[in-house]
Amino acid sequence: MGSGPKVNQKDYNQFITFLDIDPHYTFLHEYKLAGACGGLNQGFCNTTALNVGAKFAATKNLSIGADVWYLQATEKVANKKTVGGATTSDLGTEVDVKISWKLGDSLVWNWDLGYLAPGDGLGKDAATGIQGILAYTF
Repeated sequence: MGSGPKVNQKDYNQFITFLDIDPHYTFLHEYKLAGACGGLNQGFCNTTALNVGAKFAATKNLSIGADVWYLQATEKVANKKTVGGATTSDLGTEVDVKISWKLGDSLVWNWDLGYLAPGDGLGKDAATGIQGILAYTF
């Protein structure tokens, strides 16, 4: 849960984090799209989430996981699908799939696949994304 400003609030005394490339929670909502605070890479700013997920080892070198995120605005935001100043808490639902393939002792290829069905508070078309990261640790 992340705090956020009230609708039409003029004084924005708040702390908004800017995220690095390391995945934390949602793939698209946190990193790739403007969220409930209006900017990119702001994490769970003004977002409350409910998550259900599972992960399993398909082989000793391959693991696959999936998460479903139900996203709500902590403080209501403008309804972007209607006119007239209506507000909403509905940010949408995101489904993320994570695949981790261990290629060697220090080499891992991670894939994130995401689908976001936006709610009235985001008001955009559905979004999809794929990101692959080849990581070598030493």
